[in-house]
Amino acid sequence: MSGYKNNIMKLPNGRYRVRINWRKQSKHGASSLIKMKTFARKMDADNWLLRQKTRRNDPHANPDDTVLLKVVMEGWLNNIAQLVARGVRSGNYLVRCRTSWKNLQWLLEKCGTQVCALTPDWVRKYEQHRQGLGRHAYTIRNEVSALRAGLRWACNKSNQIGANPLQNFDTEQIERVPKYEVPTPEQLQRVFDKLTDLDTRKAVWALLKLGCRVGALLELTAERLKGGYVEFREGVKGRWGYIRPWPEFPYRLPTHGLLFTKAGKAWRQCTILERLQRACEDAGEQKISIHALRHTFVTYTLARGVPLSTTMMMTGHRNLSTLEWYNNRAKMYQDYLDDRREDGYMPRWNDRNGRVE
Repeated sequence: MSGYKNNIMKLPNGRYRVRINWRKQSKHGASSLIKMKTFARKMDADNWLLRQKTRRNDPHANPDDTVLLKVVMEGWLNNIAQLVARGVRSGNYLVRCRTSWKNLQWLLEKCGTQVCALTPDWVRKYEQHRQGLGRHAYTIRNEVSALRAGLRWACNKSNQIGANPLQNFDTEQIERVPKYEVPTPEQLQRVFDKLTDLDTRKAVWALLKLGCRVGALLELTAERLKGGYVEFREGVKGRWGYIRPWPEFPYRLPTHGLLFTKAGKAWRQCTILERLQRACEDAGEQKISIHALRHTFVTYTLARGVPLSTTMMMTGHRNLSTLEWYNNRAKMYQDYLDDRREDGYMPRWNDRNGRVE
């Protein structure tokens, strides 16, 4: 299909031609069916192609089937990408839509929920999942609004689901309860000892030692380590990079590629969260989020008397008032500092084979 891109070709007169070549195997041998149609607008061509692919997957499918929704939402994301290319939408909005759909898809598969079962109570699961990763209520509201817009597009443009289950959901109902989760060094040690997987122990220990966001840690590569310093450029809030000193680790790090992986493959934040909270349950401690490890680093660093400017350089904060807020609460944790531990709070590695090489 020369000239076609994703089954669509733009004609010299400005119209769009869609071509689909269906292949099927029968007792009489292989056969093919070519369907072609011309549209004046690219969006109409995309919608028709989307409907044809949906019918091809399952002609008798339930309109609320989750598998069917995946095909529809791909068309929605493609539509947003076209709006970004024309300057109608911003690139950040496209990133938000992709992130919200990726997390929703993960929860749908995990919970086995169909689209018709999406209710405000079910949205709480999404909210709790994102809060566990340290996402602010404002960010979660924007993601839920993007999902609501995507489902509305699926209803109006593709006619694949009967009604938008989140149409009447008010995103202002999402309120983040102020939490300041900072476990004591003893609680950290008990939870850390319950982490049986070596790769998980490495990631959690690094989060406690570096105090960075989990997204920045998982994007960190060996090429960013230069002269005793590390440069964080990916996964940081607002995409503002920063450079901080690189501490010593009780295990050997890779010399190339990603520094922290799961059996050689990239981590997913939700996987680390699940294993961390499972360790909290096994240790009999209250569940903590991944972002709480960053709170822990900042709190105990300030409790040891490290200046605000130095802490600001190590954490990448851009607003000094944020660290002043931490500093007022760090005084309550000075009594928990343990001189026998590294930095007064770090859990002992306690690996069976000693120092991991």
